[in-house]
Amino acid sequence: MKMGTNTTTGRHAKVAVFHGAGQPLEITSVSVPALAPGQALIRVIMCTICGSDLHTYSGRRDGPTPSVLGHEILGIVEDIQVDAAADHGEQVQTGDRVTWSVADVCGNCQRCRDGWPQKCNSLFKYGHEHFATDPLSGGL
Repeated sequence: MKMGTNTTTGRHAKVAVFHGAGQPLEITSVSVPALAPGQALIRVIMCTICGSDLHTYSGRRDGPTPSVLGHEILGIVEDIQVDAAADHGEQVQTGDRVTWSVADVCGNCQRCRDGWPQKCNSLFKYGHEHFATDPLSGGL
């Protein structure tokens, strides 16, 4: 769930924050932002630990700190804005079990239009973003 709004709902979520190689993860509570159009709030029910997570945690891969690792996520839709699935023609509803791609792209920049979405000008990678950008972007 790529957030992008500062308005909160009054609800909180627990996350495991990565502060640096070999350091213990810190369990903390963060405010759940209000959803903007096209966003969904997912309750994580399972997150696997990928090799990239292990490499980041051990210091063999650079990653932003602090961050919330984990991009292989399974969850339940808790809340959704009306057009969250409009781009895909799917009807996603509250209560649905979902998973999603590691990356979110704009689909509109020249790189996306040229068939290179992995090089999108506004590429967002779940589980690989700085905590200040989006504290709910990782699955842990």
